[in-house]
Amino acid sequence: PLRMAYLYSLAQASTTRPVKAGVGAGPAQLSGLVHFVGGPIRDRFALSAALAELFNAELLELQSEGCTYIQYEDLGAWTPNLTGSRDFKWVCDTVNRVMKGVSASAWSAVQSSRANRPTASRSQAA
Repeated sequence: PLRMAYLYSLAQASTTRPVKAGVGAGPAQLSGLVHFVGGPIRDRFALSAALAELFNAELLELQSEGCTYIQYEDLGAWTPNLTGSRDFKWVCDTVNRVMKGVSASAWSAVQSSRANRPTASRSQAA
């Protein structure tokens, strides 16, 4: 784990203003940087799924620590612009795994599709 919650607590202790936690590069981006030769993880899809679980745990821990502003960025969300529509579902699934259960004010800056221009999704506490 990256211990983002601990780093957040150090930053928040230094100010009375809210601290935004910036999290990225994300699983889709990181999994695209690996050359797979054997091993238990065979491709970028399996690696991004595994990394998404770790990122999700970090975001949930940040949220439990009291972080109310989380910015998640994954430049791998732009992958479908290079590979075509076959990767849109993978990117959406990866982002959804990362953001599962996060109810803090969270912004996820991702590219939704070639035709729809860049968009940002937002999760707001109910």
